[in-house]
Amino acid sequence: MSVGVTVDISGFLRWSEQEPDRAEEMKRLFQHRGSQMVMEEMKRQAPEKTGFLKTTIGADFTPEGFTVYPGASYAPIVEKGSRPHEIAARYARSLAFSWRGATRFFKRVQHPGFPGRRFVERTREIVEPKLFDLMSRIWRELHER
Repeated sequence: MSVGVTVDISGFLRWSEQEPDRAEEMKRLFQHRGSQMVMEEMKRQAPEKTGFLKTTIGADFTPEGFTVYPGASYAPIVEKGSRPHEIAARYARSLAFSWRGATRFFKRVQHPGFPGRRFVERTREIVEPKLFDLMSRIWRELHER
């Protein structure tokens, strides 16, 4: 399971083909500026414990637009949460935790689960209107040349 924000501008691209000499430049500008905007917002929304999750946020361009995603393997769990579950030692004889000021060792523990942070979903909600504005700005910018 992966999480990310996928922006599909195929409708805009079909519309922009009315001016084929500018269509490719519009797409390129939107992919670069739009993906940067989404990445910056996702980094603002991402929870910060160690900071690693934020460093894994990246973007890929697609023929129809772009996708911005957190690359950390645990990102879907941070986004969507987890149910209560048991964690057992697999590669060592016990698990080590700091608990009440001391290091404690357990063969297994019960994780209570958590609801998820929904940082990708929040990013999508925040950037959607901004992306429409960006599209309009790029259109005007290219027509003012």
